[in-house]
Amino acid sequence: MARRSAGWKVMLGVALLFAAVAAADEASERVVIGRVITQLNRVPMGDIFTGDATSELDRLPEVKTRTSQIMGLQLDSVYPPEPGPIAVTISREPWGEATVNFPGLPTLVGTETTNPRISAGEIRFITPDVAIADGTWTYRDETSSTSLPLLLVMKKEGESWKIASLRVLTPR
Repeated sequence: MARRSAGWKVMLGVALLFAAVAAADEASERVVIGRVITQLNRVPMGDIFTGDATSELDRLPEVKTRTSQIMGLQLDSVYPPEPGPIAVTISREPWGEATVNFPGLPTLVGTETTNPRISAGEIRFITPDVAIADGTWTYRDETSSTSLPLLLVMKKEGESWKIASLRVLTPR
């Protein structure tokens, strides 16, 4: 009887070991998928789409940046800026701000411009090589914030995760 229970303990231990390895692999794959999704924020994006991918990136709202007037200053009249060094001050806080001071222009304190950003949310594995990821497209300006949900189908090609489908969903 003791011999039989020892065999079960070994088999149970091996099964738990494989489960722990699979969970660790899945966690590292989630990190890699999140990095691929954040590549959508970069120009150029790189090779992040599969060859047969479908994307609705063109359905995201067009965001026009305001360069002609910030805080009541007509910047068109003072460009090009005076020659001289450009001063960049970077906050030491995590997720801090950076201030750029051009010679001949007043410092624009309190002005924050955030580009539209795509971020990854929950990731669910359908198979070891296919995952569904929630995402969000967010744009903030001085007065408002706009957010749209995204659905991404991720596919592993070789050792790389790529986007097989990107859909813009209607807000809830």
